Amino acid sequence: MTTEVWRAVPGTTWQDRASQMLRDTLTGPRGEPCFVTTDRRWLWRLENILAVDARTGSRLLEVQRDLMEYLRETCEHHMQSYAASGDIGAHQQCTFCNHVIWAGEEAS
Repeated sequence: MTTEVWRAVPGTTWQDRASQMLRDTLTGPRGEPCFVTTDRRWLWRLENILAVDARTGSRLLEVQRDLMEYLRETCEHHMQSYAASGDIGAHQQCTFCNHVIWAGEEAS
């Protein structure tokens, strides 16, 4: 017996409409291994959309604020390394929460 799966857009799946970061859960933006779960990636995507689209003073903006705080507090950093360039020193930056560790600092 096959159970019919509800589809938001008939004939497609969420994977068909999702960004690359949600379809491929094993690699980061540069092709490096990244083991951040799909659930976490969806939460980051939702927070990003709300940050851009929620109106000032709206309940959605309050949800975005709280979601961002939660995600930053619980982020399992996926760090990208950057060489020094111009006035910016060598550093690592999290793909998701943007936390920065400057060269010579200890990771927290």
